[in-house]
Amino acid sequence: MLEYRSKILILLIVSFLFFSCNYKKKKNEERSFIEFSEVVHNFGTIQQGTKAIYKFKFYNAGKVPLKINEVITNCGCTVVKFPRRSIRPKSRGKITISYDTNKIGKFEKPISVISNAINSPVILIIKGEVIPYEEAAARKN
Repeated sequence: MLEYRSKILILLIVSFLFFSCNYKKKKNEERSFIEFSEVVHNFGTIQQGTKAIYKFKFYNAGKVPLKINEVITNCGCTVVKFPRRSIRPKSRGKITISYDTNKIGKFEKPISVISNAINSPVILIIKGEVIPYEEAAARKN
């Protein structure tokens, strides 16, 4: 009798593990997946006071609409624009990053993209060096 109960218990445990793994796999298949063409952009050397704008392009490789909930920066020197509407499966979108070039020196800024994608969050990085107007003018001559 004890052996019969052990077999039943083992069968229940194996069944539970099998079905829970399948559920997780199915749940993940029903999520969006955000793919960026690049996650790091180097502005290089830029003149103080000029516009530093870059558009990170992405693709929804998932099977359900992609919803970007928020895009987080770590300072006020970086401004972002992102789509508020859902991105359909197999569709593209872009996140526009503007960097304030009034502060001189090297910079490297992370931008966190929070979405309903299975690979959320995605960290984007902008970097470069802002040089004074006078130095940029001297380099041109």
